Amino acid sequence: MEDAFWYGATHPNERIGLIAATYADARYKLFAATEPERLRGPQHSRLYCDELAAWEYPETWDQAMFGLRLGQRPRTIIATTPKPTSLIRRIFADPHTHVTSGSTFDNAANLAPSALANLKAKYEGTRLGRRCLRNEHEITSIA
Repeated sequence: MEDAFWYGATHPNERIGLIAATYADARYKLFAATEPERLRGPQHSRLYCDELAAWEYPETWDQAMFGLRLGQRPRTIIATTPKPTSLIRRIFADPHTHVTSGSTFDNAANLAPSALANLKAKYEGTRLGRRCLRNEHEITSIA
C-alpha cells in the first residue's frame, strides 16, 4: 500500500480506491470486498486491491471495474498471495495484466529475523509454505 500513499501524494487531483478483503483488514477508510454493492457509483483512476485471492465475492472485482474510468491511464494494483480461484485465473489470462512475483524472503531486510526463522522452520517445504512464503504476486491490471 506504500505505492497508494506515494501515488496519492504525487497526484493530488486523482481519486484512488482501496479495497481489502474485510473491514478488519483496513487501517483507513476504504471499500470492503465483502460489500460489492458499495462500489456502485464511486469512480476512480486507480484501485489498490489487497489479497484479492481471499475475497469472498468475485463480483466485487466487477463492480470495481465499472468505476475504474477516470484519468488518462486507469489501472489496478493487486497484491495477493495467489490461489487458483476463477477470478485470479481470469485476471492472469487478461493480456493487459502484468504480473510480478517474489517471496517473503525477498523482503527479509524489512521483516523480523525471528519471524522469518519461525516461518521457515514451520512451513518450508509444505504446500502452504510454497504458496505463502515463496510465491507472492503483485498484479497490475490496466483497464
